[in-house]
Amino acid sequence: MPVGIVPPDSFPMGSGSKRESVAKSTPKRSLSSPIATFDRIGIGKRAKHRSGIRRVSKGGQVSINRDPSLLSTMAAESMINPTAAPFRFFLLGATGRTGLPFLAQALARGHVVTIFVRDVSKLPVALASHPRLRTFTGELHEADKMTRAMGEANPDVVFVMLASETAPYTAVSIGTHSVLQAIAAVKPNPMPFISIAAWGLGPTGDYISDFFTRTLVGIAKTLFWSKPHADFEKQLAEIEEARNEGLIRPILILPPLLNNRGKTDTYLSGEASTIKDAMGVTSFVSRASMADLCLRLGEKAASGKEVPQWVGITNP
Repeated sequence: MPVGIVPPDSFPMGSGSKRESVAKSTPKRSLSSPIATFDRIGIGKRAKHRSGIRRVSKGGQVSINRDPSLLSTMAAESMINPTAAPFRFFLLGATGRTGLPFLAQALARGHVVTIFVRDVSKLPVALASHPRLRTFTGELHEADKMTRAMGEANPDVVFVMLASETAPYTAVSIGTHSVLQAIAAVKPNPMPFISIAAWGLGPTGDYISDFFTRTLVGIAKTLFWSKPHADFEKQLAEIEEARNEGLIRPILILPPLLNNRGKTDTYLSGEASTIKDAMGVTSFVSRASMADLCLRLGEKAASGKEVPQWVGITNP
């Protein structure tokens, strides 16, 4: 589920667009744009480019979009092998269903990851004892402890992978508030800040135009996750304020439904307005695939490359 918003196998926050058009082929270009609309990341797949069709070697990826603002320049390399340029990451939510696969993938890539968790015993032994893992313990509201951890970590990117799934349904906003205070205390320059929300939040609410889908989402908001949804909205408001103050460079990942399956060979991602037609009512993506995208975008942002603020992800 989208980190505390959509219940598993429940109402997706999709646009109601036709899935059939994206399940078998790369989407058509917009009439108003000379470039394709979003990225395909694949293993042993074929992807269309402006220059034609190119085969991607196993373990690699291909980017359809050549516009830097739309995730265009991802390197064709496996994310399993260590990177030549490791970064320092700071992670909230490391013991969660998305945080754990992200942590494992980031450490495997050679990055140094500092985590702030309540209970380190929830980590698998292999991860807890990893030489590139730095662990700090505390509660999400303890901004002073988080600031000390942030100061020691000196991160290149901050990741927030929290969920407001249990009462009082405030983990996302409280954790975000504390980590923003920590960033303000230790970082003079805008910090790349990656967080996971849900399709339908922020500007993507306007992309849910189909009446049936809007009705389902409206019912879901009222009956199932009004409190988690309100907490996400509170988080987004604070993120926008921090962005306007020049404190962070926010990157918000917006999945539809989430499941706990393994990382898929192929998934689609792109700036939200360009991928909206692929985010249908049955759209889904695995948490492991979403962790992979977060890692790719984190490396890109840490390298100083441009990354959109609102990023959609789904299966083709």
